[in-house]
Amino acid sequence: LRTGTLHVTSTWADHDRHHGFGLKVSDTHGMKVMRRADVVALAEQCLFGTDLFDTELVLRAERAGLRTGEVGVTVAETRPARTPIVSRIWRSLRGLARLRLALWSEARRARRSPA
Repeated sequence: LRTGTLHVTSTWADHDRHHGFGLKVSDTHGMKVMRRADVVALAEQCLFGTDLFDTELVLRAERAGLRTGEVGVTVAETRPARTPIVSRIWRSLRGLARLRLALWSEARRARRSPA
């Protein structure tokens, strides 16, 4: 099972995604099931790679009105993390701030442009 620090960090990140971004699913990391035809164009719009790609894709799917669903799984950590949790926390904080700004800017441009 997850270590205490990782659990607290993950819980905080999930809280931020729900309240900061309006996310409807419980989290954005881990395994996802999506119809490729529905999300390929959204995936091409994604600006963030490695750490935030999954979060950005799920947010874009929800904002596009696509149905999102979840399949619960139990995760057992079987190996140590590849990078220290502290560096991942700061990288995630910066990335989430940049993602929030990017999505806000896109929405603002969309509202300004004539239909």
